Amino acid sequence: MLLKNKRALIVISLISIILVLLSILTLFKVVDYTFITGYVLGTGFLYMAILFIALSTKNLTLNLNPYNFVFFSTIRIGFYIVPFLISFYLPIAFSIYGVLIAFIVNWMPFIFIRKSSK
Repeated sequence: MLLKNKRALIVISLISIILVLLSILTLFKVVDYTFITGYVLGTGFLYMAILFIALSTKNLTLNLNPYNFVFFSTIRIGFYIVPFLISFYLPIAFSIYGVLIAFIVNWMPFIFIRKSSK
C-alpha cells in the first residue's frame, strides 16, 4: 500500500514540477506556443504507448499469443513515430523540440518507479 502511494506521489510531484516549469518558461517568453503544443502532443502519444506496453504484456500473459504481442509492439512503434512526423510536416503548429523534450522528460518518472520497485 505504501509503495503504491510512493509511486503516485513521485509521478504527481514530477508532473507538477514539469507543468510549473513550462508555465514559468512561457510567461517569461523563453518558449513559444509551438513548443508547448509539441510537448502536449509528445506527452499524449507517449502515455498511449505506455498504455499499449501494459496492454500487450497483459494480453501476452493471458492468451500466450505472440502475434498479438508483435502487433501491439508495432502499434507502439507507430505511437513513437507519429508525433515526430506531425511536427515535421506541421512546424507552424508543433515544435519537434517540444516532442523530443516530452519523450525524454516523461520517461524519467517511469525509470525511477521501475528502480524503486525492484
